[in-house]
Amino acid sequence: MVETVGTVPFGDPRDPETFVGPLAAERQRDRVESYLEVGRRKARGWR
Repeated sequence: MVETVGTVPFGDPRDPETFVGPLAAERQRDRVESYLEVGRRKARGWR
């Protein structure tokens, strides 16, 4: 997964080549962090 994420184009959301732009609000960040935590738990065998 780390190798894949390293190839994702991050940057200016106005650039058509950008896949992931900045998170503009705390609510967005919280949602993304919750998804990351779910992934971590699943990787450890939790549900």
